[in-house]
Amino acid sequence: MQIIKKHILISITIVCAFFIAWYVVDRADIADVFFGPDKYSKVLDSTYSSEQISFTNTVGQSHVFDVLIADTDELKKRGLGDRNSLGEKEAMLFVFNEDEKHYFWMKDMNFPIDIVWLNADKKVIYIERNVATSTYPEVFGPKEESRYVIELNAGISDKVKLQAGDVFNF
Repeated sequence: MQIIKKHILISITIVCAFFIAWYVVDRADIADVFFGPDKYSKVLDSTYSSEQISFTNTVGQSHVFDVLIADTDELKKRGLGDRNSLGEKEAMLFVFNEDEKHYFWMKDMNFPIDIVWLNADKKVIYIERNVATSTYPEVFGPKEESRYVIELNAGISDKVKLQAGDVFNF
């Protein structure tokens, strides 16, 4: 009987330690250990709707991105902060109800990004390239009002030759 009680106590201790570590340490890193890389991010992504957006650059090359859509205050606040990475053809699209000056920062970000601001016509009005995580609490944004903001992996906007004046389709 003593051995059974001892094993139960050890099991409870291990389970409690796991849950304490889960909340104290970065949850995504612990999830990676138990479930494999990016499984935790995929679960979080299920709260976002998704679609494809595209644009054609000035040299006639078309590019398509799979985007997670942040269209509620909660999703906009979370943004990409829960993720450890984005695929090369993945992005996040922030959708705002009105044209305003929308500023972004790198709070809780785990990787650098390019940030692209679009007007109501989905035309690129400003790009902040290669924004490092170390820039927090600095804020970024154009002087003009925007309706949409797209976050891409750092360097992708250069790779696909994205520039002000290009128009996205979605």
